[in-house]
Amino acid sequence: MHQLTSAPESPAAETLRHHLIRAAVIVVVLGVLPFAWDVGPAWQAIGTLVAIAVGVRALQLIWRAVFSTDPRHLVQG
Repeated sequence: MHQLTSAPESPAAETLRHHLIRAAVIVVVLGVLPFAWDVGPAWQAIGTLVAIAVGVRALQLIWRAVFSTDPRHLVQG
């Protein structure tokens, strides 16, 4: 049973695999499809910027999962 006094789960509680799958989908949808479908340059630029930001965040999570010894950052899997 869930305790009312417990803190909500931190984002670190979600597994690294889910983060990477979500990042991969976002990168493909926003970083690749606008060029494949030949949409306007504004959408291509926005999609590329968002895809880069999501990719950088995914790399940060991978780095933290591999090198961090803090118990809050350990991958639950």
